[in-house]
Amino acid sequence: MSPHVACSPPASVASASAGRSPAVSIRASSAARLVPRPSEDASASFARQASRFSFSQGGSLAAGAASGSASVSARPPAAGAPRGAAALKAQHVLVGFDAKPALAAAAGAPLSPGFGTKPSLLSMALSDLAPARSLSFGHSLDLFGASTPPAGFLLQPHPDMAPLNALVPAHPVLDAPVVRAAYMAAARAHAGQARRSGEPVISHCLATAVILAELGLPEETVAAGLLHDVLSDTRVTAVQLEEHVPRSCVELVEKVTRISELSQLYRDNAHSLEAGSILDMLTSMSDVGALLIKLADRLHNMRTIGALPRCKQVRVASETLEVFAVLANRLGAWAVKAELEDLAFRTLQPEDYEAVSAAIAARTAAIDLPARVAEVRGALAAAGLEVVDVSGRVKNVYGVWRKLQKAGLGPERLAEVHDVAALRVVVPHKHDCYVALRGVEALWAPVPGRFKDYVRAPKANGYQSLHTGVAAAPAAAGAPAASSTLEVQIRTPKMHYIAEYGFAAHWRYKESLPREDVWLDRLVQWKKWVATEKLRLRDAKVRAGGSPQRDPAIAGLVDSAAAGAAEAAAKAGSPGSGSGSGSAGGGSPGASAAELDARFMARFSIRPVSDADLEGRPASILVSGPRGVRVEDVPARCTLAQLLASDAVSAHEARGCSLQLNGRAVPLLARREVQLRPGDHLAFVAEPALAPRAAPPARAGGGAATLDVFVPGQAAPVEVALRHKLAASSSQLRQAALAL
Repeated sequence: MSPHVACSPPASVASASAGRSPAVSIRASSAARLVPRPSEDASASFARQASRFSFSQGGSLAAGAASGSASVSARPPAAGAPRGAAALKAQHVLVGFDAKPALAAAAGAPLSPGFGTKPSLLSMALSDLAPARSLSFGHSLDLFGASTPPAGFLLQPHPDMAPLNALVPAHPVLDAPVVRAAYMAAARAHAGQARRSGEPVISHCLATAVILAELGLPEETVAAGLLHDVLSDTRVTAVQLEEHVPRSCVELVEKVTRISELSQLYRDNAHSLEAGSILDMLTSMSDVGALLIKLADRLHNMRTIGALPRCKQVRVASETLEVFAVLANRLGAWAVKAELEDLAFRTLQPEDYEAVSAAIAARTAAIDLPARVAEVRGALAAAGLEVVDVSGRVKNVYGVWRKLQKAGLGPERLAEVHDVAALRVVVPHKHDCYVALRGVEALWAPVPGRFKDYVRAPKANGYQSLHTGVAAAPAAAGAPAASSTLEVQIRTPKMHYIAEYGFAAHWRYKESLPREDVWLDRLVQWKKWVATEKLRLRDAKVRAGGSPQRDPAIAGLVDSAAAGAAEAAAKAGSPGSGSGSGSAGGGSPGASAAELDARFMARFSIRPVSDADLEGRPASILVSGPRGVRVEDVPARCTLAQLLASDAVSAHEARGCSLQLNGRAVPLLARREVQLRPGDHLAFVAEPALAPRAAPPARAGGGAATLDVFVPGQAAPVEVALRHKLAASSSQLRQAALAL
């Protein structure tokens, strides 16, 4: 059980904390009035205004001040400049040093976790710098040990557009201007980078965009898919991306970067974090487009997972099975969910995967599902029955394996699983369901004991449908009859809507949740609705002529309800329409079918989930630091200052650490205004102490003294050779500036 958290300062410091936010209980809702969390643009603004290191040629303080202390990124020395002229600028204080080749080996070092996102520790604590050895720079490197791209690297020569152009005929969305601009930016940013397989990184970005295009997502989401690794794997900043793609596209990339950070934390700490907590955290994140981009990214990574070491394959596959496949199921991305499960299953248990996969391939070859879909549609149409939709699906390998395990069967007994292949028939009215049932049973022989009538006797969760098993004629001569058994479900559009978005939704059935969470139900319903109806996520079922952009049954119901609402409004506004017209009430005999659909949708409408709704709910955030990584539950509208003042964060945990929220430093005064949201990552980054030495050592031959400079994100200090000797007692910023 999580410890009780009270957001109040200790009594010993209460007098010094008069300006702090009022105390609230982390386990109870707060009545305190809190300042709303600033927008993403505002938070990005104050992050960009934080002081950072930059390089300049001139050694004068005036030249450094003219360039500003809030530069967006580090600037390397100009080509041809003398090494000894390089200077480090920290809040208008220049520390000169002699450049040497000692740091050349650090060119491939990992990026500092705080680069570009927080104020420099050197600029905040230069008063305690210690004199030491010597710093050197071989080529254009910054203090974090990685190559710095030139300021105009996005203006490099035009990249090769042939890979993108080759895919345009199959996916026209790739020819959109925003997508082409995103591809050019991604190609320049990832220039020279390669994956473990040896392929260029831009090939992975393009494959991710193709997956999004296959799902039918809009061009802005596809463009963000091309750029999804730029902010995390290159030195490109969000400000630079905004010069080439819209701000809304950059925001999607930033959100995908956050999801990737949460994913990495979960993989590294799977022993202490629960998959359910991370899954609920991802579901609560506001942007469905960012979640779909991450799913496409993970899908291509799983397709190419063979290039990774075996230990990492297991970690990634386990996370995929526990988190991302379930997330895809919640969003209604059935094809993505099935492939993610199968790829993870193949990685974790290759022998079982091959056995079950071979058995399913033999079974589906005998059934020939596309032919069965066309056959049943033709038979019902010949009987004069109106058909809304007929679709089919083959259960994925992992789903069949789980069903076999539950029944205690082996792959050789796959014939005893009757729903490996299934058809779904949607007809307009309830009585049409039984007409369609007679037509299906006249076409194929029913399997005894497989008929279930959930129309007259619905399930407790409201699910309604007719289920029957039939033995279709084997496609191959001599094939056993059991190999062609398939399940047929028959329902109306309203029943289909309840099965997809109601309490009987497929995602809840698959997850077998032990609890009833009304908020989670509403959240998943809205996320799925946004994915399917707003972003037009394609469901990729087997249909005659291919799958349309929208589910025909749901699309027809929604359109009919909209027409019915307009018809009812017109009747209400027409002269003579009153309570005696017979059109009032749910059972009015004068109501048209469209009006009845409108009343149904009004009754079972999906309630939108806004940012205000998310802020009004308790949030789960990730806290990482010296104590490890954990999930912390905070009340609604809890600010960062209130959390830090509570017993959820111990003084030992925060001591000697810099604070980052979602990778950005939060100024001290802003902590009282920043509200915590679901999925936020609060990181305590340990920094080494800056202790001055008793006396600065002198170089042999009368050279200058040196300083040990502890750079954020690096454990070992770098050595700075001073132009002038520093007095032995000088450890304060003002004294250091005077000595220089």
